[in-house]
Amino acid sequence: MSKLVVTNIETQNIKFDSDTTAFTINSSGTTNFSQNVSGSGYDLLANVYSASTVTSTEITLPTGYDSYYLQLTALGDYSSSASNWCLQQKREGESDFDTSNYTTQSKLQDLTNNQVNTNSGGSHMILKHASSLDSYFAHNIYLNNYGRTDVGSVMTFLTSKGKSGASSTWLGGGCHTTEANNLARISAVKYFPANGNITRIQYKLFGIA
Repeated sequence: MSKLVVTNIETQNIKFDSDTTAFTINSSGTTNFSQNVSGSGYDLLANVYSASTVTSTEITLPTGYDSYYLQLTALGDYSSSASNWCLQQKREGESDFDTSNYTTQSKLQDLTNNQVNTNSGGSHMILKHASSLDSYFAHNIYLNNYGRTDVGSVMTFLTSKGKSGASSTWLGGGCHTTEANNLARISAVKYFPANGNITRIQYKLFGIA
C-alpha cells in the first residue's frame, strides 16, 4: 500500500506541520498525546514521585493561573500517636513561608463530633487530624484563587487514608487571616507532617486558568 507524506496540513482553525510529533490519531479513532496539553482548563504543571525521606516538600505554583489543583499521596513514618499533615503558603516576593495567622478546619467523617477548628493564630493549615501518619494519605487539595490578587485565596481539601485496616476520610479547608496576605499571589506551598518525616510522596499539580 502506498503512503502519502505531507509536511504541512492547515485548515481554518487547526494546523499540523512537520514538528507536530506529539499528536497521533490511530485507526481505532483514539487520539493520543505524548506531551502536556494546554488550554484545556486544567494544565498539568508537575508530576513528581520520590521515595526519599524528607521533612517537607515545597511545591512551586507557576504564574499564569487563577487557581491550582494538587493531587497528592504521601506516606509518613510517625506511628506513636495522632498527628497532622500540614500546609503553609509563601507570598510572591517573600523568601519565607508564612508561619502564623492561619485559620483552619478539619472534620473526620468516621466519628461524630470529631473535628478541629482554629479560628486564628495557627502556624499552618491542616489536611487531617486524629490519626498517626504511617499510612498512605491521599489529598485532593484546591488552592482557590492562589494566583489572583483581586479575591482572597482559600484552600479546601478532601483527604482519605488507606494501607491496612479501616480507611478514614476528612474534609476541611483554611486560609490566612490577614487580608493583605490573603490577597497576595501565592508562589509556593509547603507540605509537611507535624511529627516525623515523609518517606514516600507522589503528586500532580494542575493549573486552572
